[in-house]
Amino acid sequence: MREIRAITIQEVEEVSSFVRRVFDQFIAPGYSAEGRAQFYAYIRPDAMTVRLQNQSVAFGIWEEEQIVACIEIRDGNHIALLFTDALYQQRGLARKLMEVAQQTCSTFAELSVNASPFAVGIYEKLGFIPQSEERVVNGIRFTPMIKSLQKS
Repeated sequence: MREIRAITIQEVEEVSSFVRRVFDQFIAPGYSAEGRAQFYAYIRPDAMTVRLQNQSVAFGIWEEEQIVACIEIRDGNHIALLFTDALYQQRGLARKLMEVAQQTCSTFAELSVNASPFAVGIYEKLGFIPQSEERVVNGIRFTPMIKSLQKS
């Protein structure tokens, strides 16, 4: 049975481990040692706990009590993390989590994300538009992207 819900502080360890596994599989090979270290520091359970207690909300999708996808929204409208297990990709889970994010961010005009090279095409399918060329900051490779939340 599939369940979508907010991630609790008690689940941060599991979520951190999940994100690291997916990152290592799809994104880490394109990052420098510095970039990998920066990302690992960002997803440490203690760092994630502090964010969830202060400026972030996070949601996960569980299948048979195992997390298979997650999203973290920081500062009200910035997608900080969006990860889907390899076995569950291309099944609409990222889209479902993005719908939750849009509901959560409904008072904002837009969502932003710093998309990894692996994820740029995925975010484009979700309606995001690149705002500049790829950048590298502290070893983290990303393309800044924006999605308008304006009702037309």
